[in-house]
Amino acid sequence: MAFILRWQLFFLLVFCSLSAAGQPGAPEMSNFSAFPVGAERISAQDSSAIMEIIERCKSLSRTEVDSALPLLTQAVSLSRKHRFPEGLVEGLADLSYCYITVGNYNKATLLLQEARQYLPELRSNHERLRALIYNHLGIVYNYLGQDDLALYYHFRSLSMLLRYGPLINSYQDKLVLVFLNIGLTLYRNHHVEQAFY
Repeated sequence: MAFILRWQLFFLLVFCSLSAAGQPGAPEMSNFSAFPVGAERISAQDSSAIMEIIERCKSLSRTEVDSALPLLTQAVSLSRKHRFPEGLVEGLADLSYCYITVGNYNKATLLLQEARQYLPELRSNHERLRALIYNHLGIVYNYLGQDDLALYYHFRSLSMLLRYGPLINSYQDKLVLVFLNIGLTLYRNHHVEQAFY
């Protein structure tokens, strides 16, 4: 039994390491710009201000979601207007977390799918944000009771973290959260041995 479980985990990790082309949802296109033509470019000062709003909202989103929602919406809007993909992806991911917290899973899914289309536009932190988006999608599908999709996205997130971990800030914290989400999903489905494995 333990051999089968190890083999299943190995298969899932290998499967998650495949290219993005086979994953459910919207494809990511490397030669595609999701920003509208003619959108303004952002200054360093404005990009810092947007990222400051997003960072401030990270703590608010855990305790005061109603305060975080309008600020994150503003940060996303400004990022979109000024063609600032880092702020847009980070803001959309954090905004989706707020909607997950209040139980609006459909809105969270739409925001995460939108964030995925901007990933090719990023200059840095691409893999960290991809892992975050996959983990959030796993959480959404977990709450919706679609455990196969939840595990799929959690293992995609795990694969990204294992592959690019040393390049990602607070890598261990993110890794622990993904393992926790995988374990909780397996445990909820009465796969106790797998959950503790």
